[in-house]
Amino acid sequence: MLQCILRSVLSFICLALICNFNVAVGQSAVGTSVDGSATEAAIAVQQEIAGEKILDGVQNGNTIARSESTKPVYRTVAILPFQQKGENLAATGKQVADLLFANLAASPQLILVDRGDLDKVFQEQKLSLTGLVNPQEQVILGQFTGAKLLVTGSVLEINESIHLVAKVIGTETTRVTVVSVSGKMSDDLSKLTKSLAHKVIEQIDTRGDDLLAKPVNKIDALAALKQKLGDGPKPTIEVTVQEQHISALVIDPAVETELISTLLALGFEVVGSGETENEPEFLIEGEAFSEFATRTQDLVSVRARVELKVTDLKASKVVAAGQQTETVVDLSENIAGKTALQNAAFDLGIRLIPELLEIDQ
Repeated sequence: MLQCILRSVLSFICLALICNFNVAVGQSAVGTSVDGSATEAAIAVQQEIAGEKILDGVQNGNTIARSESTKPVYRTVAILPFQQKGENLAATGKQVADLLFANLAASPQLILVDRGDLDKVFQEQKLSLTGLVNPQEQVILGQFTGAKLLVTGSVLEINESIHLVAKVIGTETTRVTVVSVSGKMSDDLSKLTKSLAHKVIEQIDTRGDDLLAKPVNKIDALAALKQKLGDGPKPTIEVTVQEQHISALVIDPAVETELISTLLALGFEVVGSGETENEPEFLIEGEAFSEFATRTQDLVSVRARVELKVTDLKASKVVAAGQQTETVVDLSENIAGKTALQNAAFDLGIRLIPELLEIDQ
C-alpha cells in the first residue's frame, strides 16, 4: 500500500516538473501568451526564423505582413545606345543594345524602361544619344524615366578581335562600374552579348547598393527641408492635380494628398479651391498618371509619372515646374500604382518647394 502511494506521489511530481519546463520554454520563446495562443506564436517564430512569409496580425487597425528576410530587390534600368569603333562594325552598336535589352528583360529582378518612352524623353529634353557622358543628363534621364541605373557602352574592333564594353551608371549618384567581354570578329554576336548580359546582371547584384543612392526616409527628408526653410512666414498655397490610373478609376487623389501632407508638415497653409476668406498666393497644379508596366509571377510593377507647375497668382506667371517618374513593385496593382504616385509626388515636391519659397522671399 505504501509503495503505491509513493509511486503516485513521484508520478505527480514528475508531471508537474515537465509541465513547468514546457511553460518556461514557451514563454522564453514567444513571451507572455494571451488566450492560449502560445503554441501559435511559437510556430510563427519558428516560421520567421525559417524565412517563411508570415502574418503578424493587426496593429493599430492595419494588417501587418512580414516578408521574407531575403526579399528580392528590383532595379529599374534604361539601356542606352552603344557606340561602335571599327571599320567592320556597321550597325553593331545598335544590335548589341537590342540584344542586351532582350537578355536583361529575362531577369525577373530588373524592370526595363520601354525603348519608346526612352526615345520620347531624348527628344523632349534634347539629350545627347552618345552615351550621356554628362552627369546632369544622367540625373535628368533618371527623373523623367524612373530609371535608377543606366547601361551603355561601346563595341570596339581591335585587329581581328571584338570587344563589348558595358558601363552601368547610377542616375542619382553618377557612379560607374564597367564590365566587358572579348572574342573574335567571327564569333556569334548574340553569344558574346549574352555573356555581357550575365556580367551586367552580376554587377548590378553585387554593386547595386554602391551605384544607387541610399533610400531617403521621408521623416528625415522633411526635417532637413523644414530646417532649411526656417520659421519665417510662408505663402498660402492651393493644390489641384488631375490623376488617373490607366484602365482603372482613381478613387482618391494620391498625389494631392501627398503634396498637401508635405506642405503642412513644412509649415505652409493650404487652402481649398474657391475659398474666399484666405485666397491662395500660389497654385500648384498638374497631372499625374500610373500604368501597368510588367508582371513577374505574382508581382506587378507599375510606373507613375507626375508633372507639376507652380504659378504665382498675383504675378500671373509660372515660377517653377518639373516632373518625376517612379516605378514600384507590389502584389497588388492598385497599391503599386498609389505608392508610385505618392513617391513621385514627394520627390518632386521637395525639389519644387524650396524654389517657391526663395521666390517668395
